[in-house]
Amino acid sequence: MKFDTSLAFMSMKKLIIYCVAFLFLNSTNVFADETDSLYIRLNKLMDTKEQYMQNKEQNILQLKQVLSIGTLLPEQIYEVNRKLYEEYRKYQSDSAIHYVLKNQEIAGQLGQEPLKIEADLQLSWLYMIKGMYIESTGLLENIRKENLPEDFGRHLL
Repeated sequence: MKFDTSLAFMSMKKLIIYCVAFLFLNSTNVFADETDSLYIRLNKLMDTKEQYMQNKEQNILQLKQVLSIGTLLPEQIYEVNRKLYEEYRKYQSDSAIHYVLKNQEIAGQLGQEPLKIEADLQLSWLYMIKGMYIESTGLLENIRKENLPEDFGRHLL
């Protein structure tokens, strides 16, 4: 009995093609399942977006009502503005800038260098987000290293 190598080669070639096709099809199912899972999670997040927005708007409204109280001390106004900055910074950067600029002014009036540095760092970050790199760098260059608070590193994490 004579063994035909060309026939064996063709059979081996078909076997390899089938194996590769099988592996490819199984891997696309795995990726499809993962993609479907991500899609489902994204849809759930989008469904809660409206609730998230309402909560954020409610927090902002409450903070603005606190600011409307005429008897607040400058330090209290600074703190409310800081909270408004936190609410706005990933939501509406222009509004966040507005409240940080107010805090820069208050810090200057109070002569509180740590508060001024905090406001400068916040404003620098917001300017960087908006692509205003020159303004951001200018603020950072004006901060003297020896004036930084000891817990400065925690703000960066």
